[in-house]
Amino acid sequence: MSAKIKLAVLVVVVIIAGVLVVLFKDRITSLLKNQNSQNKQETQQVVDTKPTWFSGLTGQEQSLFVTPKQDSTQQELDDYSELAYSLAKAGPEIVIGTNCQPSPLALLVGPNLVSIKVTNNDTIDRTITLSPTKKYVVKKGEFTKIDITDLGASRILGYNCDNVKPSGFLVIKPE
Repeated sequence: MSAKIKLAVLVVVVIIAGVLVVLFKDRITSLLKNQNSQNKQETQQVVDTKPTWFSGLTGQEQSLFVTPKQDSTQQELDDYSELAYSLAKAGPEIVIGTNCQPSPLALLVGPNLVSIKVTNNDTIDRTITLSPTKKYVVKKGEFTKIDITDLGASRILGYNCDNVKPSGFLVIKPE
């Protein structure tokens, strides 16, 4: 292929690419704006603030909401675990009250428990979130069973109720 033909092909490709950019510029811009808007909404859906009922908690209960950072020392992690275990109440059920207030605040479950029951005693439907892939809508005045088999053993897991992060805690005791 001669140099003139290669140059002509290159020019045609550049022109076609330019035409495609012009034709689809508005669509690409629109898609990018929608993606940015969606990302902002997802970020804003979980609010890392204290729930309205937080001030009614004891000092120890409030301390449970100060979760360890990734760079915490082993002693800090141990202290937090000790606090969580001391506050956790054994049982298979969480009851959600007004403004997503859970009872108990920390539910202690055994490592072999398959599910927990979440009862919504509030006047509106509530969404309980254990992880990005584990979200459950609990209708007002009703309950649902939540599978906890894949949460792992011996851990403390904060869960969200609607947009309150965290609302309460699951304390999974070791085997």
